[in-house]
Amino acid sequence: MSFKNFLIFLVTLTIGAFFFLVISGQVEWANIIESLQLIRPWQFALLVLLTLGIQGMATLAWQETLRHIGYRLPWRKLWRIMIIGTAVSFVTPMAFIGGEAIVLYLLNMEMRVPWRRGVNSLITYKLADLLVHSVFILIGLLVFGALTGFESPELILSLSLIPLGAIAFAYYAFHRIRHKKSIVEPALRIFGLKKLLKKKKIINFEKEENEIASFFDLRQSRSRHVLGATVVKNLAAWAQMFCLFYFITGQVSISYSLVVHALAGLSLLFFLPATLGSMEVLQAMAFGAFGLGRAAAVSLSFVWRGMFLVVCAISIFYLLYFSGKILEDKADVLFKKIKQIWQNKNPWS
Repeated sequence: MSFKNFLIFLVTLTIGAFFFLVISGQVEWANIIESLQLIRPWQFALLVLLTLGIQGMATLAWQETLRHIGYRLPWRKLWRIMIIGTAVSFVTPMAFIGGEAIVLYLLNMEMRVPWRRGVNSLITYKLADLLVHSVFILIGLLVFGALTGFESPELILSLSLIPLGAIAFAYYAFHRIRHKKSIVEPALRIFGLKKLLKKKKIINFEKEENEIASFFDLRQSRSRHVLGATVVKNLAAWAQMFCLFYFITGQVSISYSLVVHALAGLSLLFFLPATLGSMEVLQAMAFGAFGLGRAAAVSLSFVWRGMFLVVCAISIFYLLYFSGKILEDKADVLFKKIKQIWQNKNPWS
């Protein structure tokens, strides 16, 4: 991590911690602990399994993009890489703009997928996920407005700007595709990959433009496969939030859980480390409007964040595994160089 990225991480962490302290300071910690005690171990285990299942569906969508560009790769290996990327994106989203760079590195190292092909697959999946994710957020915000009677249209409008902006970006991408203009370069800027690829000297993607565009033609089966897996992933995330909302509040509500799911997704778009602060602020707003109390909102954010931290813990295991392979490869290269130097000095040995 560069000093600039580290500084950005500290600034965003400070901002998130400030908002977290503001919200948590307005509730009694005894009430938060009481709400957390409602979660049974088997319930938390179920939520973690759903989290891993959601990552599995994300991996399936990514696998489909790779399959249609000629790489039939095992889902299990891709899942390990996806878990690591998700963990990096969750913990340091603003510092790295997500874990895409490490995902591409591991894809190239582990399965020898060329960088530009990996970029194509990742951009395709990310654009599809951004579009579907934004639609779910927008639906949730509209439901939130309907439940609260649109008493504060300014608030609803301000909350809608991010998903509307994402949908506008998707429209912009489709417009460029129709007019045969590049969508790769703006997407690289969005996902923080442009500087990385400049270092790799593989910034020319003209040959791959049609390939990316073909994934967003609904007449193509590849488009339906990728978008279908992404939709299922978001539906699973909604089901997960439905369960979490029920475990915390004891209420069964499709509409409330849809709102809470939308606000959880929206909190990720603020690029704060581990959604610290953004999750609490948005959920406290929703729970307050529903008359459920801010303590329950903070408790829900703790459990939701805990599910992702379990994923981060799993990713550490896989990072150690990949680090061992990298060190082994480096050692082999060094040994071969030493052996070659020795043979050159001693040709008769």
